[in-house]
Amino acid sequence: MKKLLTLLAISIPVLASAQKLSDSLWASKNIHHQVGINATAFIKQFLSFNSSLPQADPFSVTYKLFNSNAAGTKLVGGRIGLGFTEITQSGTPNPNFERSVRQTTTASKLGLEMQQKIAERWTLMYGVDMVYISENLKVTTKSMNNGMQFTTVNNESTTNIGGGPFLGLQFNINKRLSLSTETAFYYLDGTNKSTTTTDFPQGGTPEDRKTKNKSISFISPANINFNIMF
Repeated sequence: MKKLLTLLAISIPVLASAQKLSDSLWASKNIHHQVGINATAFIKQFLSFNSSLPQADPFSVTYKLFNSNAAGTKLVGGRIGLGFTEITQSGTPNPNFERSVRQTTTASKLGLEMQQKIAERWTLMYGVDMVYISENLKVTTKSMNNGMQFTTVNNESTTNIGGGPFLGLQFNINKRLSLSTETAFYYLDGTNKSTTTTDFPQGGTPEDRKTKNKSISFISPANINFNIMF
């Protein structure tokens, strides 16, 4: 409850200022579209980033719709973000044992964003998002016992729904192109489900487990987005 109250205390002033700003900006009818692509993986191929740096932002593509004031120094609008990642691994430590792992993450967000020019080429971004993040992990092991092969499958899925404020910085290369990064604090309400099945004779019946948890997720500014405005 304390986390939720903290989130509301942070989000309400942002939403109030957004409403006040939108009243003046949307009357100008200066519509802008922006598409952002998470370019961190591509940039890492050419620059010396720390290889252990996590892919903190789960959103691969973000679309934004803005309106601006006459001078173009303030923008307000909405944004939609989508992301999907997949990691697979497999190995055979010895002739009698084989292990494979498949991990997927699906993410989406819907938010309100404001942008304000703070220097010649720099823009401050801030707002609030609602997010949905689903993670699935499947671990399959195959082992030999007395000349027979047995398979055990562990499935674990986590679904998180929540939201919170974000803050970012954008470097404007020109009127159309820019690079940006951002950080966010999301309050998440999650459900975790796990199932284990095996055909091993002494393995027993399939085991299902379900837990619920609440958490605050910190999205670090460890990613770079390449943006196109039109």
